[in-house]
Amino acid sequence: WSDDGVVDEAVKGQVVTNSADHYSVKTGSETKKEGATFEVQFNYDKLIRDYSTAKYIHVVYTATINEDAFQEETESGITNTAYTGVHNDPYDDNSYDDDTEETEETFIYGITVNKVKEDGTTPLPGAEFKLYRDTSCQTEVKFNGSNGVYKYDAGQDAPSVALATDGSGQLKLQGLAYG
Repeated sequence: WSDDGVVDEAVKGQVVTNSADHYSVKTGSETKKEGATFEVQFNYDKLIRDYSTAKYIHVVYTATINEDAFQEETESGITNTAYTGVHNDPYDDNSYDDDTEETEETFIYGITVNKVKEDGTTPLPGAEFKLYRDTSCQTEVKFNGSNGVYKYDAGQDAPSVALATDGSGQLKLQGLAYG
């Protein structure tokens, strides 16, 4: 596979990345499947001409869970549904079939920290923390937020900020991956 997205394997072991002549990416109302956020549409004539010995086409894409995924807390995962739509006859728009769907569920997690004073019961508001990926504390995990509620920054380009507990000594970190 390739990070570049759409590829096919014409010869075993040799991966060829298709050019934009072989496919296009459609979004919104340009997609054939209602509700699809994007769709890869192939130019059959050019694919057949350039890769007549290919046995399959492998489509790979990367998605990032962003702040829109955290609208409400739920015990179920974030679902991602992919479908395969094919024309039994690539030259007949009426032969299109999009019955094949597959859904994956991604789970994200949060943690709640209750910081208390030495007596073990009195909340400690304003306590500050940083979270790191490594035990040597070199790779900081970055968040966006304030007032005790912070969401994981998927791009990790947020400025470095201390994670501070709220007025009741509580700190909520949202959007963490398993592990």
